[in-house]
Amino acid sequence: MVFRHSNSKKEYELRMKGTQYMDRIDGKDHMCNPSFGPDTTEDNLITLGQVFLKNFYTIFDFGDKKRIGFYPIESLSRLRK
Repeated sequence: MVFRHSNSKKEYELRMKGTQYMDRIDGKDHMCNPSFGPDTTEDNLITLGQVFLKNFYTIFDFGDKKRIGFYPIESLSRLRK
């Protein structure tokens, strides 16, 4: 799955593998459900919670720029080897 976000300067992509956001259905070996769904209050809105955040290091900048940064956790594990 790819989440795309853009601002006036650049477009960003955050990628997740199916194994990072799908859960198996108990008793059914070949069936899965996504671990998140659409927000019911607005169209085209998904709330990114634990399922998303556990796969990315997240940096919150509360300074003048008020921004959030993400970096895939698995990318850092490859650097340590």
